[in-house]
Amino acid sequence: MTLKLLTASAGLATVLAVSPLAHADSDDGDAAAFLMTIRKAGIAFHDPGRAVKAGQAVCGMASAGTSEPEILKDIRQLNPGFTLDGAAKFAEAAARSFCPEQLGDGSSSDKSR
Repeated sequence: MTLKLLTASAGLATVLAVSPLAHADSDDGDAAAFLMTIRKAGIAFHDPGRAVKAGQAVCGMASAGTSEPEILKDIRQLNPGFTLDGAAKFAEAAARSFCPEQLGDGSSSDKSR
């Protein structure tokens, strides 16, 4: 499965533009953990920087109140090769790496800042 993540979606592009989490100066450790997690999940990508920004955009969408089904729909629309499971793995990796407070399972306590 290859991750394209073009900014074709207005919603995702808007999140990238306004989200404080979408800055290139994100914690390198978070970005490295995210990239390792999606690689292990079998998600291939050509540009690590774009993959990181897309992961951060997932957090921006969640912070803005976008529902999980809507986030998964956006991920799949931008990446037609993704299954629902693949989109969910990408979104979960993003949340665990960049916005653990968005996880509803108490995982935010797993990561100290």
